[in-house]
Amino acid sequence: LDDVEVEEKALTLLQEINRMSISERIKMAMSGTRTHRMLLVKDPNKMVSLSVIESPKITLDEILLLSRNRSLPMEIISKISRNRDWVKNYPIMHELVLNPKTPVKTALEFLKKLHTKDLKSVSKNKNISPAVRQLAVNFVAQKERH
Repeated sequence: LDDVEVEEKALTLLQEINRMSISERIKMAMSGTRTHRMLLVKDPNKMVSLSVIESPKITLDEILLLSRNRSLPMEIISKISRNRDWVKNYPIMHELVLNPKTPVKTALEFLKKLHTKDLKSVSKNKNISPAVRQLAVNFVAQKERH
């Protein structure tokens, strides 16, 4: 498939999704393909976008992509951050700390578990909460003293 064919296929898929009812979109989010989930997670209806996260088919790679996404609603980021199996995965936890939509309290919990190299990058990141950034600065200073 060349780029044009892929684009046309995505467009027709999006058109197909737009014609669906909310219950059909929720079913699609639960049972559809990765492409379906990546489109439906952006659905304006929160029930649809949250059902993507609840899909039994969702993979850690998809969760990592979602936790990197700065435009996702806070509810989805919160739901990801509350799933123990997902946050055991270091890259996902790291991305959640970097995501400004992660609740500050949660980001602060994850911050304690980051490696020094990642703490340094967080302490210089201007796109995250000032509280998270300041705590990262403190942790870096603390680790350098020891």
